[in-house]
Amino acid sequence: MGTHVERVVVFGSSTAHGMGATNHYGWAQMLERRYYELNADLDIGSHGQLASSFYNQAIPGLRSVDLAPWAGQALTSRALDHRSELLPPDKVLSVVSLGGNDAWVRHSDGKTKVSEGDFSTHMTTIAQTLAARSRVLFVGPPSIDETKNSVFHGLPTRPQFESFQQYEATAADIFRKVGGRAVELVTCTQYEIDYFDHIREDGAHPDDKGHTWIYHQVCPWFDAMVSIPMQPAVWAADCEPAGTSSSIQI
Repeated sequence: MGTHVERVVVFGSSTAHGMGATNHYGWAQMLERRYYELNADLDIGSHGQLASSFYNQAIPGLRSVDLAPWAGQALTSRALDHRSELLPPDKVLSVVSLGGNDAWVRHSDGKTKVSEGDFSTHMTTIAQTLAARSRVLFVGPPSIDETKNSVFHGLPTRPQFESFQQYEATAADIFRKVGGRAVELVTCTQYEIDYFDHIREDGAHPDDKGHTWIYHQVCPWFDAMVSIPMQPAVWAADCEPAGTSSSIQI
């Protein structure tokens, strides 16, 4: 039978690109495998392509200011596939994973790379642009290990958690306002102390187990958003403490 959504496009930075994982097989790549598993019984179309397609457009270092000008164009670009301009918005899901590169506190002056005001403006543009063309799911940046990161770069420790959490909350609120959903990973990691044991030496990118943990946070929301023909009336909380079971109520 397959999923209701026929195209998934991931926009994000290095973690969505798969950095930190063996062979760059990270959480977004796991979602791709999951998507094709859900569509395993679909036939090949007349153009020799699967009726459903998954595209990972993540670019290491990507910030909101980089994506905002071309989000809509990238989503409908014929570089994706021959049907790229023909699908209605309800048949497309955009997964956006940004914020870490924007919220990063510079060691030089203690300021974030992108101001919170500019970040909010850029993310509003991204959310509104994509929501007009697709369903939208925001995935926040995972937490970093500040001590590991400082040692790796040979620089004094700069507190990053507060800015990461604030930027994530800002973006999540923006995406919910346009009818999207959000998974706040920084908030989720507060309940998963073991996650910090699975961050690479750079203090920023998760290892294989870290990517798997992120995948399990995102997968229930992903499954619902690609499978449900109509938006559900009620969605459960986007993240719950460890020991509770997240569920989607329809």
